[in-house]
Formats: sequence, C-alpha cells, structure tokens
Amino acid sequence: AERLAACVRKLNAAAEKWHKAGGNWFKVFNALDSDGSGFISFDEFRQCIRGNYPGLKISPKEISQTEIQGVWKAMAGTEVFEVSVSRFMSFLRKAGQQLGLGMHKLTNYSKKARGLEEKVEELGPAPDRNPFELRTIVATFEQGLQAYYKGVGLHLPVGATAVLMAVAGSDDGIYARFFREIDADNSGRLTHREFMAALESRLGQCLRQDDARALWGLFDRDSSGEVTRQEINLGLYRLEIDSWPTAGDQLISDVISELNSALESRLKAGGNWYKVFNLVDKDGSGRLAFGEFKEMVRHCHFGLAVPPERVDDSDIKAFWKALDADASGDITVSEFMVFMRKRGVKHSMTRLTRYSMKKRGLLEGVRDYSAEIAAAPALQPKELQQVVLKLTLAIHQFLKAAMIPLGVGVDTEWHHLVRIMDADQSSRLNYAEFEQASRTVMGEPASISLNELRALWREIDRDNTGEATVQELQAAAYRLEVQCWPDLDKEQVAHFIEVLNAAAEKWHRAGGNWYKVFSACDEDGSGNMTYDEMMKVFRKSFPGLNISKTELSDEEMRGFWKLLDDDRSSVVEVAEFMRFMRKNATMQMHKLTTYAKEKRGLVEKALDLGPVPRRSRDELRAIAKSLDDELALFWAQQGVRLKASEFWEEFFKDADNNGNGRLNFQEFENHLRSKLKPRRRTLNTRHSLLDRASSPRASSPFAPPAMGGHRACMPAPSGAKTARASLPANTSAAATGAAAFVSPPPPGEVLVVRGVSHDDFHALWDTVDADKSGEVNVEEWRLGLYRLDLETYPSLNDNELQKVVETISYVAQQKLHGAGGNWYKVFRLVDLDGSGSIGPSELFDMLRRPLPCLDIKEEQISTAEMRGLWKALDADRSGVVSFTEFMVFMRRMDINKGKIFTPTAARGSVVHRASVNRRQAHRAESLAPAKAKLLAESLQHLRNNDSILISEWPSHVGQEWRGEVNEWHWPALARGILELRKEDITDAELHIAWSAWDRDGKGFLSFETMLERCAVPAAELPESPPKKPPGTSVPEKEEWLEDLLAEIG
Repeated sequence: AERLAACVRKLNAAAEKWHKAGGNWFKVFNALDSDGSGFISFDEFRQCIRGNYPGLKISPKEISQTEIQGVWKAMAGTEVFEVSVSRFMSFLRKAGQQLGLGMHKLTNYSKKARGLEEKVEELGPAPDRNPFELRTIVATFEQGLQAYYKGVGLHLPVGATAVLMAVAGSDDGIYARFFREIDADNSGRLTHREFMAALESRLGQCLRQDDARALWGLFDRDSSGEVTRQEINLGLYRLEIDSWPTAGDQLISDVISELNSALESRLKAGGNWYKVFNLVDKDGSGRLAFGEFKEMVRHCHFGLAVPPERVDDSDIKAFWKALDADASGDITVSEFMVFMRKRGVKHSMTRLTRYSMKKRGLLEGVRDYSAEIAAAPALQPKELQQVVLKLTLAIHQFLKAAMIPLGVGVDTEWHHLVRIMDADQSSRLNYAEFEQASRTVMGEPASISLNELRALWREIDRDNTGEATVQELQAAAYRLEVQCWPDLDKEQVAHFIEVLNAAAEKWHRAGGNWYKVFSACDEDGSGNMTYDEMMKVFRKSFPGLNISKTELSDEEMRGFWKLLDDDRSSVVEVAEFMRFMRKNATMQMHKLTTYAKEKRGLVEKALDLGPVPRRSRDELRAIAKSLDDELALFWAQQGVRLKASEFWEEFFKDADNNGNGRLNFQEFENHLRSKLKPRRRTLNTRHSLLDRASSPRASSPFAPPAMGGHRACMPAPSGAKTARASLPANTSAAATGAAAFVSPPPPGEVLVVRGVSHDDFHALWDTVDADKSGEVNVEEWRLGLYRLDLETYPSLNDNELQKVVETISYVAQQKLHGAGGNWYKVFRLVDLDGSGSIGPSELFDMLRRPLPCLDIKEEQISTAEMRGLWKALDADRSGVVSFTEFMVFMRRMDINKGKIFTPTAARGSVVHRASVNRRQAHRAESLAPAKAKLLAESLQHLRNNDSILISEWPSHVGQEWRGEVNEWHWPALARGILELRKEDITDAELHIAWSAWDRDGKGFLSFETMLERCAVPAAELPESPPKKPPGTSVPEKEEWLEDLLAEIG
C-alpha cells in the first residue's frame, strides 16, 4: 500500500509538471489514451509513463518496471485486458483521496459535515492591553522584522507608511512580505501555531509570550484561530488611525471650504465632488485609500494643490478619519459623495428650486400660484383652443411690431414666447414667467383673462412640475386643436380607407399594402409621419396620391388623423399606422389561406348546385364554343386589344374581387351575366353564330386547326402577333356540328349568355372543375376547355405518325439548311419564346406559315394529320409539350422505322457528319469486352451505392431521380456520376452501348433494364446492321466528337 501510494504521488507530480493536471485524473487518462478509444492497455500505460512529452517522462529510478506492473495489476486486476476511463478514475480517486491529491478541494462546510474539520486550538482569552501598549508591541514587532530583513539585505519601510501600504493592498511592504514567507501552503491563511513559529524563527525572544498573544488577538478579532492578510492589515490600520486626531464640525467645514475653493479655481467645478473623486481614482475601482486622498489634496498636477499652510497633514488625517467612519481602510464613491454633500451643503452644485425653497421655508411674501391655478374654473377644449388661438395671434402681432422675423412652422411662435421671458436661459417657463410673457405680448387691455391663462396652464403643465418647456407648450396647443377636429363613424372610416386604397392602387399598384402607403407619406424616412406629411402626400400629384377635396374633404382628413394619432403625440409611427389600417381596412395585401379560414371559421360552405345536368361531350364542346364566341365579341365591342389567349385571363382578373385568383360557380355565372348581357335567343340564333364562325373567313391557314375557337384556353407563343380582338377565326367541324345536339332552353329560362342556359353552364363547370373543389382558376378553366377540344383530334397509328414525322424532316432538310433529322434545331424553331415547351398554336404556326417556318401545304400534311401528331405528342393532355417529350417522341419515330429520305449534304454539314457517325456506329459489332466489362462494373457499383445516384442526379441532369434514364441523360450519367473518362471509353462507344441496350428504340430505359442488358455477354447482343461496302470513309474519333458537339450546340 505504501509503494502504491508513492507511485500515485509520483504520477500526480508528473501530471502537474507536464500538463498542469495534478489531481485531474481525467486529464491524466487522456494523456495516457493515445488512440482516444476511451480504454488504455498496459502498453499504452507504460509508454505514456516512460515517453517524452506529451508523456509523463518518469524515469526507472522514480518508478521501476516492477512498480508499473504492480500499479496496473492493482488497477486492472487479472480479468481485463484494457482499463476504461471510469475504472481508471475510480481507482486513482480512491487512492489519491487518502493522499490529498484530489483536484476538488473540500470546503470548510464539507469538511465539517464529513467530520474532517481540523480542531481549532483553544487559546483562551487574549491578554488585556490598551491601545498605547498595543502600539508599543507593534513597534517592537516592526523593529524585529526590520532587523531580520536588514540581515538578509532588504530595507523595507516601517511605521505608519508600512501600515498604509499594507491596507492599500501593496505587495512591497514589510507586512506583505512577512505574510507571504510564512504562508507555506499558499492557503491565504495563517494559524496561531504558524504565526508563533514565524515570530520565534525571525524575532527570537524579541516579544514576550503574552505580548505575542495580545498581538494575535489584535489580528484575530473573530477568534476563528486563523487570520488572513487582510485581517492583519486591518488590525494594524485601525490601531494606527486610532492615534490620529478627531475632527470637529468646524474643522470639517473648513477643510471642505478649502477643497471647494481649490476645485473652483483650478477646475471651475465648485461643488462637483464626483469630479474630484474621479480625478484621483486612476484605476477606476470606485474606491479611495488614504494615500490617494492625500494625493488629491496635495498633488500640484493631478490634485487640488492645497498647500500645508492652508490644510496641514494633521487636518488631512482628522478629515480622513471622519470620512472612513467604519475604519475599512478605503472609502467608496457613494460614501465620499454622501459625506461631502451632507457636510458641504453650502458648496453644493445642485440648486434648490422655488418649490424646494418654499417647502423649506426659505421664501416669504410670494404668491401661491398653485392655489390660484387650482382655483381657476375649468374650460371646455373648444374654449381652451380659442385661448391658444388668441395667444398665437397676439405673439404674431408682437413679433411683427418688434420687426422680429417669424420662421416657417406652427411651433415658431412658442419658441419666441419662451425666449421673451426665459431670463435664466433654462429653456423652461414657470407660471409666473408664462403669465408675464402673455401680458407682454398681448398688451393692455388683455383679450385673455387670468382665469383663462390659468386654465390653459393646467393643460400645459400636466405633470405638475410647475415648469413647462417649448415642447410641452407645443404639445398642449396640438392636443387642443386635434381634440376639436371632427369624429368619423365606421362608415366614414370605411369610405376613407376605400378611397385611399383605390388611389394607392392607381398610382403605386399598392392596394392593401399599407406599409408602402406609409412609406410614401414618410418622406424623410424617419419612421414617423406628421399631419403635414400626410396631407402633402394625399393631396399632391404623382408620386403623391392625388386625392381631391371632392373625394375626401379636409374635415375628413382631420377626422382620420384624429383616429390615427390616438395618443396625441403629433406623430404616427409605422407600427401605429399598420395596426390601425389592418384593424379597420377590409382590403389587405395578405390573404388568408384556406387553412387559416378554416381555423377562424371563415370558410364559406360550398354552394349546393344540385344534380349535374346530362350533356354529351359534343354538347359540352358547343357550350364552350358559345362562351368563347361571346367573350371574343364582348372584348371586340369594348375596343380592347388582346391576344386570343388572353381573353379568359382578363375575364378572370375582372371577376376576381377578392384577389385570390379563383372563381366559384356563382361568381363565374354572375360575372358572365353582368358582362356578356344575355338575352333570350332561339336555337336558330345560336346556329347562325356558329355558322358565322365557320365562314370562309375562318379558314386562315395560320389559325390553330380544329381548336374550336379555344385559343383562349391554350398556351400561345409569346411572339404571336397581337391583333384587335374579334370573333374567333375558325371552329372545328365537330364543334360546329355539335350545335345541333344542344336543346333550346325551356321557355322563360334566363340565359347565362346567348345560347347557354344555367344547366348548360353547370354541366360544363362540372367537367372543368376536375378536382371538385368548387373553384377554378384561369389555368384550370383553359385546360378543361382544351381537353374537351382535344378529344375531337384523330388518333394516328405508328405508321401514320412516322409518315408525318418523315415529311416534316424532309421539309426541314430542304428549307432549313439541311436540318432534317435534327430535332433539336426543329424544336428551337417551334419554341419561339424560348420557354423550353411548346403549345399547339406554336407547332401549327411553324408547320403552316411561310419562311422562316416550314410552309407545309395541306396536300403534304393534312389538318387532320397535324391534329393527330399533336395529340400523340401531348400524351398527358397538359396543353404543352416539353423539350424532353418532343425529342423522345421524334427519336422513337426515327428508330422504329428509319428515315424515308436520306439527304445529300456537303461534307462537313451537320447532316453529313451525323450520317457518318451513324455508319460508324453500325459498323461496330459490339463493344470490346474490356469496355463492356467496365460499363457493367461501374453501373453495378452505382446500384450498390444508390444514395450517390439519388443525390448526384439532380445536379447533373436538372431533375429528381425517377428510376429511368433516357438517351439524352446517358452521357451525363456516364461522365458526371460514373466518372468515366474519354480515355477509358469514348463518346462513340457510349452511343454504341446505348443503341445495343435500347432494343425497341423507346429512347429511355429503366435503371434495372440497363443493368440486365449491360450484363449480357457480347455474343448474345442483338446483331448489328450489315456493314456498308468497303471504301466508305470513317471519320476519326476527334472528328466524331466535334460533330456531336456541333449537333448539340
């Protein structure tokens, strides 16, 4: 056990030496645990003990190998190979606690609770010594210490200087050095035994036993058996100042007078005792010791430079003794200020007010203004406002007669009123000064009585301080004026806000955006708005709101401001304005969501429309055609220039009163009735309308074929020509003929529009509102009408579609500089707005219009074939075809049958290089086995790490991973995600691999299919097309890559 304790002590000493971690066994463990595993083996334990820093570097002389093994055996036992941190900590804390090596020291309370408290030596009562005898003992003690330190070559001050140095916290005094030397354990405390042993070792028999005991009693006043350095210093300090003279009231008053005189002459700060204190408190501690106080009095640069002939040192000591009444050795700033203000009241910097002087009985024969003001009769706000008006006019007349210029602004006269009577330049007026000023400017006879002035003063001096500033005068005048302005009721407020919102929407497109309205009024950007700012913005022309007096009168403006400025502060902050407008305005920029409406119980129940009337698909198309025709006629009559695609969009904007972009059935029907003005029509009238729409004028080759007049329900190219709205240019035969199936409305039924009854519109609504939400937006409406019309388009089989595609490719080859087969170039030609998607009108315009379009005639591709092509392209019936959908469809058509036309083009053209590349691909029987194996292994590795594919796919392709790869994304997958370099596998070989996998020519493959087909041996791959005759030149690899880049770009 002794050897174990010795080893633990040496480990602790080494940890303290190298890591400053004595007793911190967790830190010691981390030093030993080199791999950070939380466990240490015997090899780690031994290596850390023996190794250099960060090891403990303990030599075999200090701890032998046998002792290391013994410590490990005691700690780990014989069952475990490694020791955990918890076991290490438990063992060493238990072993170290007995040696006192713990990092955590027990407090006295903990020691006492655990019975570990050392018993205090019973000393008995200290011998009785009077102050004179104690000073003699202290002098003997100092002489002995001085002799001792002189013997070792140190000369230290003694006497009062040494005491004052000690109490000030200096480490250079004789007592500070004595304490440091005898405090061997650095605990900051000395026991009686340590103190007596130090006296004997340093002073010998200089002090008798009972004198030493009396000296200890001077220090240990609480009889705790221990003393700190501060207790020794305070004991010596109190004994020292006890011998200083005691100051009387007269001496204190004289010293304060001398100090104040010096302060006034040197710093012009008489009575400013706080400034005096900070003058000498250089360390900013908020405390002064005697030495600092004396420096303040005597120092000629940093103090008051009071000479000894005016205040001698004994007076300073007596004054300090009175200041430090608790004999703590220093004084705080609060103690100093309280003492100086209490004893030096006549030198105080703070002046008494008239109120204070009156309360202290220092004023005699003075009018009691407070009683006079309280006795004045109360006046109504309107009467007080008249008093203010009279006073304002009198000030203006007075300034005009005195030829004093009056500045701009309503507050200028009050500044002048204060300047007239503010004799003490305090910028404040009491009632006497206010009354005198009013009499001065009004002259005699005065138009305002004293009682009126006193009643006005009560309104001004609301805080009852007896004084008023310019700001208080202005605020009172403002309050009285606004209080007399009219009050608006709820209807007037609603009307005001409605006009304001309309003006904001008209001039700034900011209807409901009250923050933007406030910012327009707050011209200086202060975040506050005054009445003048509001009036200026509301009345002036753009960028103001240009609201005339006929729309909102000045009285309404004043009433509105009175509501806004409810605290009568004369300014309205942005928070006040926003809070008021959001509370009172029905027009808001922020619309409640359906969820929020449900939570607040504001959701309107869906309108029960009853059973849906039965209408055939042809009848529905005829109904939609009638609505299109009537809407086109309406815009034409209004003289509005719109594209056909914008008819319904403008209709929705006009009908959407709540700004949510959606219409329910009732809103839609009511708006149709109000705008299109239905009248009773016979069936013949409806037929004539359809017949007129089907006239020869409608056969323009540039209109989208067979759209049933629904250009408004389809996306249109942004570059389409804008023309004056007129009747639809054409209609489909199916839609025209469908009119015959529409039954005439029952007699007396009110129509929605001409030719469309309520039931007709109900049936069409049910079809368009596919999600049965009870509401539709303009996109849903146009899409529903489009899908109805799309049903009339013929469905072509693959052979018919291939014929149409080949014809388009042939014409593109002839008219577009050899672009046959280059579907990317064809798509760019169709996609006029560069949106990445095309609509039916864009495709039809491209096919029918002359150059720069294809100008394909009816005999080449019929209208029915164009419709069938579009129907096949728009498989999801979305109304648009994306770039990917277009390319995949066209490539599938090419691959399924091949081209019927092989253009002959100049060498180097896109078509020529593409054909060369195809021949090169056809000549390749299959990939080399090494290349096929490389692709198979790369794809298999990606399958095993599918998280890489899911995370990397969007960044390389631009869309989420959906489990399939198309021909366009295959190079991005190979180069970007599989990281296959061109040195490993060329672009041509990637194309060969894809052609071998995509056997049916769909243009896309699932990832699982790719894995299955890339694993098929080369011998089992489908047979390649026969080779071309010898002599056909094959471009080099670099030329093929160059051609591919030219085709893509």
